[in-house]
Amino acid sequence: MTEPVTVSAGVQDFIARIRMEGALAGRAEAERVVADARAQAEALLAQAQREVEALRARADQEAQRLREAGEAAVRLAFRDAVLRLKEELGQAFASRLRRVVAQELEDPELLRRLVLAVAGRVGGELAPGELEQVLVTPAPAAHDDVVGDELDGLVRGIAGGMLREGVTLAQGAPGQGPGLRLRLAGEDAEVDLTDEAVARLLEARLLPRFQALLEGFVT
Repeated sequence: MTEPVTVSAGVQDFIARIRMEGALAGRAEAERVVADARAQAEALLAQAQREVEALRARADQEAQRLREAGEAAVRLAFRDAVLRLKEELGQAFASRLRRVVAQELEDPELLRRLVLAVAGRVGGELAPGELEQVLVTPAPAAHDDVVGDELDGLVRGIAGGMLREGVTLAQGAPGQGPGLRLRLAGEDAEVDLTDEAVARLLEARLLPRFQALLEGFVT
């Protein structure tokens, strides 16, 4: 009668052992699952951090590029503005110079002195008879008779002995600016000393100096 009890106890021990082993196996599996999940979470977090760092680096690079591009654009715009300002100031200087020369050559007394100075200077540099005629163009007047009166007064104001023998004084062609033109004997060309020619000469000499002066103020 005792054997059935022994068998029942052994079965119960076996069942209990199975239950314990199952519980241990389930706990180990649960721990493994938790560990895997934790590892995956850490991997995802690390990946996310790397992506955030990469995005931040790209954003910093883009911001730096935009900042450098903006600074370059400002420098270029400033350089262009300075160049335009220098060009405009140079043009204004040249225009003012031309107006001053034209105004000065409208003075009959200045023309008289200019004729005498040219005659005296050329007289020492040209061979006799090489200078044929000095063409004088007074400032424009409202009527031709006024221009003629100015020229007559200019001629009377120049002593005949001051001009070289054989050199005549005549009025320049209509439309020419005030000043002088020297006509050489046997030559078609003329030496231009009108307001435009004198202004060009002065501009060639003075404008570079004016531009150099600007460098000290506009850079």
